[in-house]
Amino acid sequence: MIGPRTLALASLLLGMTLDLGSGPAGPWLRGALAQPAEAPDDARPAAPAKAAEAEPASGRPAKAGKAARPARRPAKAKAPAPTPATPATPAPTSAEVPVDPYASPELGDASKVIVPPRLGLGDVAAMQGLLAVQRLDGWLLQDRAGSNPVALRLLALASRPEKPWVYLLPVSGEPSVVCHDSDAAAFDKVAAKRVIYRSDREREQALRALLKGKKSVALELLGGGPRVAGGGKAVVQVPAELRAVFRALRIAAVSSDHLVQYTSAVWGEPGYLAHHVAAHHLMELRKEALAYVAAQVRAGVTVTDYEVQQRLLRNMTMRGVVGPDPSVASGVNTATPAYQPTSKTATPIRVGDLLLLQLAVKVDRPDGVFAAQTWVAFVGETVPERVSSLFAAVAGARDQAVALMAERNRRRQPLRGHEVDAAARALLGKAHPADRFAHALGHSIDTSLDGAGADLDGFAAKDQRSLVAGTGVTVGPGLYFTGDLGLCSEVTVFLSPSGPQVTTAAQSAVQALLAP
Repeated sequence: MIGPRTLALASLLLGMTLDLGSGPAGPWLRGALAQPAEAPDDARPAAPAKAAEAEPASGRPAKAGKAARPARRPAKAKAPAPTPATPATPAPTSAEVPVDPYASPELGDASKVIVPPRLGLGDVAAMQGLLAVQRLDGWLLQDRAGSNPVALRLLALASRPEKPWVYLLPVSGEPSVVCHDSDAAAFDKVAAKRVIYRSDREREQALRALLKGKKSVALELLGGGPRVAGGGKAVVQVPAELRAVFRALRIAAVSSDHLVQYTSAVWGEPGYLAHHVAAHHLMELRKEALAYVAAQVRAGVTVTDYEVQQRLLRNMTMRGVVGPDPSVASGVNTATPAYQPTSKTATPIRVGDLLLLQLAVKVDRPDGVFAAQTWVAFVGETVPERVSSLFAAVAGARDQAVALMAERNRRRQPLRGHEVDAAARALLGKAHPADRFAHALGHSIDTSLDGAGADLDGFAAKDQRSLVAGTGVTVGPGLYFTGDLGLCSEVTVFLSPSGPQVTTAAQSAVQALLAP
């Protein structure tokens, strides 16, 4: 049985999710990991009024601004909730101050946002609380020949086992490992009861004994999202003998995608701070690149998209940040999403060109979390009316997406990745054909650029996963006109329990590079 102490700890963690119930403790204990009901269509909020560009002058967490703060109004309680017991582990960093998502971040400010901790298998009580809330009897991590990156990362084994193995975290009781005798040393640092097998028959017997009485167990399966839990691009293959055991014991296999969000996609405080350092470097990289283009054009010196990209890469190295090659596109190349220049296709940047910079960087260390941004500039003194109008539509869709996150968080209502994409796509679709917005709205972002959490995707695949607080996403709607031009405005958003926090500058208008 799960005791009140375990549930109290789970409540603290599940309370920091955007898939919430109602009441003071309700958000923590009401199906935060269960499949949420669709929210009513009339729950969509109006887009917030645009603010001036929110430059994170020092790449820091947000101050509470003077604008209206939806998170200040608590959800109405359906019933009184019991006071949670003192958790067995330290509570997450918190300050009950709502966050204006477009306020300028200031590191060290007293109004720090809540930063939930990232869980690991060592947090047994908290993990068992998550299993209990999701009505799961356990989480079975299995691997054969390194085929399950989620399992390998979470267990952090001393060496790579050569034979099949499984690890079961039960909803109550001690975790267990079933491994081959020759691989036993690899599990020396794993806190679990060890069951050794020497033959296939012994392995099957051990699995049956381990899973006896279980009704519903999580596995790394293709679940509600377009990807395998943990950000993989291919389905983790479950061995035939394990499938046979599940069938024989009538155990329902459930995707672990929600559990993986808490163990992989949540930033944690070290990642949160490292992210803001990355956001600062990203801002400076963008400013320097655009200033360089403006200076070269004013001087009548030819400058190409490839030259600017290579300059950005050198500056990334100097600043100690890493990331994919920046996308630098000008003129008609802006009509190609994520265009990449090369030495052979280098294109001069000329007066009258639209210029797009797409950057993503992180501090080069294990807990470094990416910051991403796409910026739009015009090589001229004034921005043409058509360009300004198109950008206003894109920025409005971006703001609508952030407003939807804030509103659902304020109402303590669940929000799935594809719903955010749909809201932005519907707004853009009122004035432009659907095929002009030719990519997903955004994706999960953590220590990997393509993170392990829910994607804002209703385009390539309908991501059914709920957004979880403590994780981050990119929000980047765009409009693309083949052979003409394209625009995209992308920001990074941290999903704080007190509301979404935009951590990279939200561009309010196209930048005129040659403005006096």
